[in-house]
Amino acid sequence: SKTKHQRHGRRAFLPQAAAWLLCLSLLITTPSLLGGCSLFDRFRGEETERTSEEASFSEAAAEKTAASEESTASLEETEAETSPSENLETTRETHRSERTESETAAPLETTAAEVLVTTEAAEKTEETTLPASPAGESEAEATSPATSTSAPAPTPSPVPTTEAVSDEIHFEINIQELVDHPESLRDEQLIGLLDASGYIYRSDHVELTEDDTVLSVLERVAQSNNIQIDVETSFLGAYVAGIHYLYEKAAGPNSGWTYEVNGVQVQRSADNCPLEAGDNVVWRYIIGD
Repeated sequence: SKTKHQRHGRRAFLPQAAAWLLCLSLLITTPSLLGGCSLFDRFRGEETERTSEEASFSEAAAEKTAASEESTASLEETEAETSPSENLETTRETHRSERTESETAAPLETTAAEVLVTTEAAEKTEETTLPASPAGESEAEATSPATSTSAPAPTPSPVPTTEAVSDEIHFEINIQELVDHPESLRDEQLIGLLDASGYIYRSDHVELTEDDTVLSVLERVAQSNNIQIDVETSFLGAYVAGIHYLYEKAAGPNSGWTYEVNGVQVQRSADNCPLEAGDNVVWRYIIGD
């Protein structure tokens, strides 16, 4: 019975094996029957199509970028061409408006002057009195109104005079304390820098310009007169450390340069002290206690 069973198993296995072989042959021969394409060929075709699509997309993007750059360049050229003409037209309009204003202002000034002359002439005419009739003339001649044979000539209006405003100040650099006490200088060689007059510079006619300060006048005077100065700047402002090689603490721990405006010692940096015409500015070296 065991042998029969083995034979029966072999007989059942043979048809199954044949069926598997048939399926395997069909799988192998089917791609060639469908036109010779395999799965690998299909994948490669899809990859080729994807690559061509990406290339066409890149070309389209490059064309769009080039078109955008060309449009930007043409717009800039258009603006560059139109901008000068617009600026020229604006300048012309400005000149026209300024010329119109000046032409309008001139007749107004002339009219005002004529009115002033006419008013003064009328006032002088009213102040003029007629001469009295001499004795012996007839009553008719005495009572007859006197007529003026000629009208008084109008006198021109006086030109208003204003005093000339001086744009000058008094400015000096004073070392009188050092001249009086030369022994206070720690370096004896500095004594040779002292002038017996007590001044390094002194003038009553220093020109004042617009927006001048105590420091700007000092720098201009020093440059034009070859005077050495040393100015230090910080967030607190400018500080004059030395003038004519005479520095702070050269004559003691509290010695140094100060400045006065109209006799008052100013307690702020020299670059923050504006000046007016007629001011009296004194830079003074003090010895201190």
